[in-house]
Amino acid sequence: MFFGLCGIKSACSYFAMASWVVAIPSFDRVEGIKKKTLDLLLSGGVSPDQIFVFADPDQFKAYQDELKSLRIEVVKGRKGICNQRNAIMEYFKPGDRVVEMDDDIKCLVTSTGAVRSDRDARAVLVPEENVKIIIDHLWEVADRENCKLWGIYPLPNTWMLSRTYAVGLAKSTGQMQGYYNPGTASLDTQ
Repeated sequence: MFFGLCGIKSACSYFAMASWVVAIPSFDRVEGIKKKTLDLLLSGGVSPDQIFVFADPDQFKAYQDELKSLRIEVVKGRKGICNQRNAIMEYFKPGDRVVEMDDDIKCLVTSTGAVRSDRDARAVLVPEENVKIIIDHLWEVADRENCKLWGIYPLPNTWMLSRTYAVGLAKSTGQMQGYYNPGTASLDTQ
């Protein structure tokens, strides 16, 4: 992991119950999202009330129908990933804690090595039931380090993976990252 530079229902009501939400932009994966990211989150103790799926406008109804039984909020997003990410930042209030995740994440991986480049390190799966605990911990560390963005390294590459974290300028590839919502002042360009 690294730390970067330090609707239907109103999203605001969820922050009284939880300190963060998960926003998942999705396109053409109405079945797969249930078997991967949503299964991981729900099995990991994340409440359905904390999860928002931003569906492509043409697939909004299909996502609503498919996810209704899970009590997951489906938001009509926009076409294209850049526009979806902008829709997420517009949906939540500036300053809200948002965890963005891809719609095809089936597990989290960590390293047995305490430092990067540990030749004896192995990649190991993080137990599913620890997902909420891990996200809570990431926010605690981000607050302690005064960071506005955190991300999890996306590959099981033990040469680059460690159990520790780094603070400073780093690249966030966006598969799983948390940030304090900058609001519309920082919308991505197309």
